[in-house]
Amino acid sequence: MYALMQAGAYLAPLFYFLFIVLVGFLIFELFVAVISAQFAEVRATTKSAFVNQTEPGPSPERACWSWLKEHRNRRLLPAKMVAFCKALVTRDAFTRVSLFFVLVNTAVLASTYYGMSAQTISILNWIANALIIVFTSEMLLKLCAFGVVAYFMERMFMIK
Repeated sequence: MYALMQAGAYLAPLFYFLFIVLVGFLIFELFVAVISAQFAEVRATTKSAFVNQTEPGPSPERACWSWLKEHRNRRLLPAKMVAFCKALVTRDAFTRVSLFFVLVNTAVLASTYYGMSAQTISILNWIANALIIVFTSEMLLKLCAFGVVAYFMERMFMIK
């Protein structure tokens, strides 16, 4: 890429970026297609085994979700603490601060390079560990405010 840029081809970085992105997506799609085909083949061959199940009762996953749904209204924390956490978490400022920390985390993770000094590595590791504490506290506040079931049913959790 750098040889092309020195030769005067100023569109080389754009071509390089598009090539890497498109090839990456192509390989990812091929990987997903192979996995999907294998799952379809396994499902077709073992469907009769699941239909003729001799053991009654739900699967462990369904049993876990049904237990969570039954106990979703059961609170282990004091009502004042839950109300405080809910008031804090539902504010717009909380979402903005959380997004700010996500962007800082992205910048910290993207700022690594070959040949970094030991002091720079130490600083970046310290910031990354501090951000882990921030993200863990965000998760705990949301768990306290909404409960386990509502937290895991939230759409943003699918991304996390």
